[in-house]
Amino acid sequence: MVLALILLLSGVIHSGPVQKESLLSRAQLIEDTRQLASILESAHPDPYIGGGGKIAFHRRLQRTMMAIPNEGMTKIEFYKLLLPFVAVLRDGHTTLSLESATGESKLFLPLGLEIVEDRIYVARVYLEVHKPLLGSTITCVEGVPFAIIVERQKRLAGYENLYANLNNLRNRFIRHFCG
Repeated sequence: MVLALILLLSGVIHSGPVQKESLLSRAQLIEDTRQLASILESAHPDPYIGGGGKIAFHRRLQRTMMAIPNEGMTKIEFYKLLLPFVAVLRDGHTTLSLESATGESKLFLPLGLEIVEDRIYVARVYLEVHKPLLGSTITCVEGVPFAIIVERQKRLAGYENLYANLNNLRNRFIRHFCG
């Protein structure tokens, strides 16, 4: 059996009411971006090697800051903007994480996903209605073929091998951006 994961499917359960997220100011976001770059440069053994050197690192930093709109961005928009900047390090240990103020995920995908070879499959379900999905593999996400999603994932988070890339996809992105 195959599973085409459709975001916003009826089984995605929100842990609370959906509220419009407020915008963070451009000045604050630029300051935060500079601080992130500073932390990467001071803490990472070689933050330049994966992305073409120090000059390329600072060009990406400048492009990232220029992409912040004058009116600011939401926390989630900013997170998505920073992901490619950090992913260029190609280091699975250097990641960004998005959590709510309470430290809990805002969304719950009622499927337990696991990895086998080059696939992600449904290993557990938490609602009786999803029992037929057990053993299904993800073939696409909102109509985008799984192979393309796996390639896109490489630009969003550092990884050392295929398993690490699929693990990032399973643990961070399918779970956090499923609704």
